[in-house]
Amino acid sequence: MQKDYKALFLKWGLQISFCWLLLAAGIGVFLRYMQLGFLQPITVPENFQYSFWLHTHSHVMFLGWIFNILYVTLIDAFVDQTRVSRYRKLFIGFQLMVLGMLISFPVQGYGPVSIAFSALHMFGSYLFAIWLLTDAKSFKEHISFYWIRWGLFYMVLSSIGPFLLGIIKAKGLAGTYLYNLAIYFYLHFQYNGWFIFVCIGLFFRWIEQNNLPFRRSDANRFLMLTTLACIPTFALSALWIQPPIWVYLVGGAGAIVQLWGMVYFFRSLYPLLTHWQQQGFFSSRVSFLSGVWIIALIAFIVKLILQLISVLPSMAMLAYQYRSVVIAYLHLVFIGVVSCFLLGYLSAKKLLKGVTNWFYRGAWIWISGFILHELLLILPIFNTKANSFLYPVLFGISFWMWLGIGLLTLGIFTVRKSSNVI
Repeated sequence: MQKDYKALFLKWGLQISFCWLLLAAGIGVFLRYMQLGFLQPITVPENFQYSFWLHTHSHVMFLGWIFNILYVTLIDAFVDQTRVSRYRKLFIGFQLMVLGMLISFPVQGYGPVSIAFSALHMFGSYLFAIWLLTDAKSFKEHISFYWIRWGLFYMVLSSIGPFLLGIIKAKGLAGTYLYNLAIYFYLHFQYNGWFIFVCIGLFFRWIEQNNLPFRRSDANRFLMLTTLACIPTFALSALWIQPPIWVYLVGGAGAIVQLWGMVYFFRSLYPLLTHWQQQGFFSSRVSFLSGVWIIALIAFIVKLILQLISVLPSMAMLAYQYRSVVIAYLHLVFIGVVSCFLLGYLSAKKLLKGVTNWFYRGAWIWISGFILHELLLILPIFNTKANSFLYPVLFGISFWMWLGIGLLTLGIFTVRKSSNVI
């Protein structure tokens, strides 16, 4: 009997992705531990630079967790069994590049070696985009294809940011607003482009594969408005430099268009919601799937509202003054929207078939810690005295989240004996 190489690749690809998530979260706990040094002496080697480890944390999270799991799920959804071999080889190359970043970033930060590994990963992602768009041509009649295509476009567009960082740093402008804008350019088109568009594309692909009802015309309007808004909303990332009024207007218009698009999103899903209600989708039998998707949807709506109110000058300066607000927003999208959606997607696609209950327990521990973490990060806005106890509590919650991810990862590997498929 011929082996299903696509299923095998999917299995170990997911396992590797969760291992990177566990490692990156562990680095996050270490960062919180280092922050305790602002309040009291702690034991950290002198050559351990916080900024270097922060770069390590972000790169491993972005490229080891999100990029990998999007890579694997996109291949599962759009690539034929006969075409998987070259993606598998490229995936192995990506892991070597992430490993190189894991080793080099703590030592040198943005140095020659770490930049080389980052650049190689970036060029590899271009190749992946070309391959996937070529192999997915047969899905051109499906709306999911166009979400994926725009997601890949924004992934490539975001890479301009890191290239600009090198140029800006070479000209001695590191630490200036140009340097920060280049970082925000990358983050914006990763978070609001590549991550969001691909997640929505995977959602519609799941709907298509299961022949579930939805309104195509409204879904098309949702795609059009969300696409139109993506580039203008980058202006919201530049409001902290107090730009000309037209920048506020452009960013505000983009934020309004995004919310307008959500109206069509809900309209497009009305037949599906009716179908789910009849099928008992929101019953306890599928509580994990419905639960994480509801959290992802709430987080997505909160994200859109926050982008809109950030147009107010006072809110823009608030985000600039309180770095914890920016971190809270990034985690809101990264964990609340993207990671929760992906956990639900894996469940919906039955890619978690056979995993033990450790996975589900760990997922809820991680999500509960995330919610507490978000509330604490915005607490200093309302009570400046919170800084006196904030870092120790954040360290404890970060450890709680890491514990949840550990159990979740354990669940991925400890497949029940009655099932040999994840």
